[in-house]
Amino acid sequence: MSRSAWFAILALAIAAEARPAARAQTTYIGFAYPAGGQQGTTFRITLGGQGLEGVNRIFISGAGVQARVLEYNKKMNPQEITLLKEQLTELKALPVEKKDGAITNLMARLEKFIGDFANQPACSAIANLVVAEVAIAPETEPGPREIRLGTPRGLSNPLVFQVGQLPEISAPILERKADVVFGSRFSGGDAHRVVYFWHMLGNKFLTLWSNMFTNLNLTDMETCYKMFRREVIHAIEIEEDRFGFEPEITAKIARGGYVIYEVGISYYGRTYQEGKKIGWRDGFRALYCILKYNLR
Repeated sequence: MSRSAWFAILALAIAAEARPAARAQTTYIGFAYPAGGQQGTTFRITLGGQGLEGVNRIFISGAGVQARVLEYNKKMNPQEITLLKEQLTELKALPVEKKDGAITNLMARLEKFIGDFANQPACSAIANLVVAEVAIAPETEPGPREIRLGTPRGLSNPLVFQVGQLPEISAPILERKADVVFGSRFSGGDAHRVVYFWHMLGNKFLTLWSNMFTNLNLTDMETCYKMFRREVIHAIEIEEDRFGFEPEITAKIARGGYVIYEVGISYYGRTYQEGKKIGWRDGFRALYCILKYNLR
């Protein structure tokens, strides 16, 4: 295959990565890591979400914090990755004398695309990744801020970004009281958005059902705010890749006899118009996972 054909393959990868969504999505971010930093430091953070095509701005509230977008990666589909893998295999099979600098560089780019795909979250709601650089001035006042991304579609929802201090959920672990901390949406904390009654009722039912099997007294098993000591999470094999993760991980840490704490958190729930994904099928899956991981 000619060199122009190889570059056409790379162009396909880049175009697939940057292609616009088939339908409009709300600009949404589901996580930021790390979600804070110390005064006088400059560092990179990764944000995951959906509807982030064309992202070109990042905003952090308050004075003393500057940020800029460095990179955007849209999740490629499995068919595109399969094509790239096939072409990479052909490139590697070329005789050494034909692997000039251009071909070597092309191979490195293809390997990066394939590696990025493997490392992206399985959940589509956080599969678009943005890398940004954040600089916090030495004299910046500590405390919680809001971080948002800007796209041609508009601003994303806010996430909490801590300056000079760690979020409250980390305190029991830092004080060596806990091995695992759950952040509860139903036990105090700061302000939270009021959304769906039936979802709240469903969450409480699933928490009760889980507690009956684990003998824990959690108030919010389905929370996405969970913090673990590294040795704890590294010792657990995770099998679920959607909302079944919550009852799975809860069952496994309960069985492990770890010390668990619960801390009230603030919560900004989103509507289905804003991109909320969970549905009734996920509720049934959660019930199944409670039985599966507690009874086997």
